[in-house]
Amino acid sequence: MKVSPFRALVGTRKLAIIVLGLMLFLYICFLILNNYQTQSNLRKTALEQLVQDTEKLAMTIGYFFSERKTDLENLSKNRSLSVFFENRALGMSMEYGLQASLNSIARQFDRFIKEKKFDGKRIYSRVVFVNANAQLLVESSPGNSEKNQEMDWNRFLTPDNPKITVTDESNAHAVNMIVSCPYFFKQKYAGQIISWIAPENIYDYFIQADRRDDEYTGLLSRQNRLIMLENKWSRPNFSDLPDFASMKMEKTRGFEATNQNGTKVDLITVKVPVKGTPFFLVRLLPTSSVLGYTSPTQLLMAMGALAVAFLGGAVVLFRIFTHNLVLRARFEEASKREQEIAAKNRQLEKEVDERKRADEALRESEAQKKAILDASIDVIRLVDNEMRIIWANKTTTTELKATPEQLVGSCCYEAVAGRDTPCPGCPTKKALKSGKAEHALIHQKELKGVKEETYWDDYALPIKNESGDIVNLIQISRNITDRKLAEDKLLESKANLSQAQQMAHIGNWNWNVVKNKISWSDELYRIVGLSPQQFDANYEAYLQCIHPDDLEFFKNITKKVLRDKKSYTVEYRIVRPNDDVRTVQELGEVT
Repeated sequence: MKVSPFRALVGTRKLAIIVLGLMLFLYICFLILNNYQTQSNLRKTALEQLVQDTEKLAMTIGYFFSERKTDLENLSKNRSLSVFFENRALGMSMEYGLQASLNSIARQFDRFIKEKKFDGKRIYSRVVFVNANAQLLVESSPGNSEKNQEMDWNRFLTPDNPKITVTDESNAHAVNMIVSCPYFFKQKYAGQIISWIAPENIYDYFIQADRRDDEYTGLLSRQNRLIMLENKWSRPNFSDLPDFASMKMEKTRGFEATNQNGTKVDLITVKVPVKGTPFFLVRLLPTSSVLGYTSPTQLLMAMGALAVAFLGGAVVLFRIFTHNLVLRARFEEASKREQEIAAKNRQLEKEVDERKRADEALRESEAQKKAILDASIDVIRLVDNEMRIIWANKTTTTELKATPEQLVGSCCYEAVAGRDTPCPGCPTKKALKSGKAEHALIHQKELKGVKEETYWDDYALPIKNESGDIVNLIQISRNITDRKLAEDKLLESKANLSQAQQMAHIGNWNWNVVKNKISWSDELYRIVGLSPQQFDANYEAYLQCIHPDDLEFFKNITKKVLRDKKSYTVEYRIVRPNDDVRTVQELGEVT
């Protein structure tokens, strides 16, 4: 029994549709399962990212406290502290000397608080100094006498621990973040510098910038007290909060809490230690803001239903698509052939145009190179391996008073110096041996038979072929006779000036205010008693040479001179490294 070709085609098409449909179904199942796995991995990644962000924030806060330790370390090195203990060791009393020293320390503390700021806000709210007997000697903001009497200063003293520490002295009414630095005088414990840090700085500059609207961020103290920095010491408006002290470090934890409206809320929290402090950074966020509102299981069910609907529609569309597939394929093939032919024609036209432009550019390039070389003030020549001139620029013919025809074919040392052999120290001869660029300063006592001393800055650059052999060399020479003579005169003048200053015991110096660079004459170094290696050559370094009693006077004079931009004369004292005090007179002007 014969089977109609049409029926055979229909049967084959149905079989193909079934096979393709089955493959599509399996592929969609694969996509759904893969998407489920991806969503699960994304949730895991989101939790890991939350931990990493928290670690980064904790590291930033830790660095903030590290800088505060550095602040107190620098403050402990202030001269006013050691002066107090030196005076006390000399037997001075409070009425005669010691009280003035304490006042000086207080001024340094006030200045310290005023200078240490973030965007105009003070970092420190208070700084005090307590001696080794737990007696309060100095505080930055007097007026807390009642609180000072109640304060047990003994717990801040660390005579056996030379390190700067951060402590938490917060209570139910105030947040007290304290940085404490032990002070040693002549390697003996003498007291403690204690500073209070304003907690709002940490919130404003490290947390608020990247904080989400629904996020709670705070510091957990060693006493398990949660400090919410945005309102200093209140806890989040949730009940059923977990025991943060028992939480694992750098691990997320999910839990359910009740807000102030009685609504159950799923939250995620993470705890990370702040390095170098007794604090832990704690973040509380709604689970939905981290992991989204839909779980992977819910998404799997929704995508499964969508896949079933999609497969049903795909079967209908596939039947319609197969009827037009053959006609579309033939049409696209014919259109593709026409496009290929048109593309070939455009490619040929483009190649012809590019070749024409390349030839024209080559001609222009050769003309430009010749014009550039002729316009150069340097003597430029192209020579072969035997130093015979192949080409010379216009400056060469002008300097040697010869035509190109007279120069080409002659050796460079014959054409330039009238010699039979290469010039002493010839860089071209060196380049032929070394195979690389060479340089030499040539002193000619005559030029083409004319006795005239000239100095030339000569370069020789070898030109190599693909095998690395030298085929030609480029010679570049510049007449530096005027510059050489000027340099010799300048050196002679400088030596005379230095000798005159030494005889008159007068030094000079220049200060570049913009770059803050200072240059001294040799005699000024001798006056101050320093060597160039001992002086940093800036304004701040010079201030260290001035007598302490004249320092403010000198600073004020300097400000006035820079403001008025007039000539000035001033006398002040300097202190040499051997403690010898000298009075100097300074005359200058601002330019």
